[in-house]
Amino acid sequence: MNQAQTFGQAPHSTADTSTPSRWRSPSTTQDPTMKMLLKLVGKSKTQSSDMESNIQAALTQGDPLADNVVTWMNSQPAGAGRKLFEQALESGIETIAEPPQPLIELFQQIDDRPQWLDDDMLSLACQTGLRAGLGGQVVLSCMALMGGYRSGAAVKPLVMTGALTSMAKRRLAETSKFVVDLYNSPTLSRYSPGFKSAIRVRLMHALVRHRLNNNPNWDTDAWGSPINQADMLGTNLLFSVASLLGLRSMGFIYNKKETHSTMMFWRYVGYLMGVDLELLPVTVKQGMQTAYVIGASQGKADNDSRDLAIALMEVPYQDKEGMSRWLGKVEMQLRSGLSRLFMGNHSANQLELPNNPLKFTVLFTTPLIFTTEVLRILTPGGTKLATYAGKRAVHRHVEHILGGKLPDYVPHNLPGQLHS
Repeated sequence: MNQAQTFGQAPHSTADTSTPSRWRSPSTTQDPTMKMLLKLVGKSKTQSSDMESNIQAALTQGDPLADNVVTWMNSQPAGAGRKLFEQALESGIETIAEPPQPLIELFQQIDDRPQWLDDDMLSLACQTGLRAGLGGQVVLSCMALMGGYRSGAAVKPLVMTGALTSMAKRRLAETSKFVVDLYNSPTLSRYSPGFKSAIRVRLMHALVRHRLNNNPNWDTDAWGSPINQADMLGTNLLFSVASLLGLRSMGFIYNKKETHSTMMFWRYVGYLMGVDLELLPVTVKQGMQTAYVIGASQGKADNDSRDLAIALMEVPYQDKEGMSRWLGKVEMQLRSGLSRLFMGNHSANQLELPNNPLKFTVLFTTPLIFTTEVLRILTPGGTKLATYAGKRAVHRHVEHILGGKLPDYVPHNLPGQLHS
């Protein structure tokens, strides 16, 4: 299967096709960052009616395969459905004597490894991702997570499933662990930690979607489906093309093969996590085109967005005292400044991020990182050494912020009891 043949085709619709009021025509955007992105990727392709209509429709579409599994789980005794799911994930669907049809259909999809995958390219993507070391963690926090808070509608599942403002540190830790698990699974083989983590997160999303779809406070007309295809696609792009652009702006150097491998890696991750393959971009340019449509069609940030953004900013000095707390506040100001540079003033102002001179530290750090990268490229074995050092730094950082408590990818704050 050629990757390019499937991108941009209309995905299969499984939900109400009415457009949520959150949708804005991309052409009406007032965000200077989105307008600049439009100039970079070209107006004619970016504003393709097919791409816009597909993403517009995706706002009302969930993940039918995982959603059907959750519906089945709720018909079983508490814990019985989750037990069979875990058996299928850990040992294979074939180890279940009489597996239910929803499990069969889900695992048929995830066990069907796409022909367009290249194991060497997937391994290169993992090395590329780990090489950035703590720089990757900065982009994860200041761009991927913070960027996800730009849309007031997209953050509603986070807000309605628990006190996320008090769980910001834990969410950052668990997301970091998730990404590390993925990059520690060089080919994302069937029983690798990253593969299994992706499927568990997919089920968690379906559990949340099921509960919120039955919550009278969920406003489908305004927000669309909870954790819908468009929002999942947007998150995927934040970890792929947006992160590549963010790391490059920090001074990291990536060649064409490394960027292509990264796009392939995250396209497969998106596929495993239930995003329609037809929506997932193949190239960086396609990713930028898609990111424009998603970003320019989002409504404004709201109070929920701002509460989550503030909670994420406060993580560096949370639960600290004395000098550590002071240093944490300095780090917070630095990170918020980087978020402002990554996202642009328009989005940063909506999130009420501090606007301080510390954001200009990149004028000093970017040349240093760029120089180090040039030396890496020119030095025999430099890339291998940088990857080793980056991997060690990330592992130490993630172990520290997890505090010994590994993620279980189970939603603990859903209102009401949900059998799983």
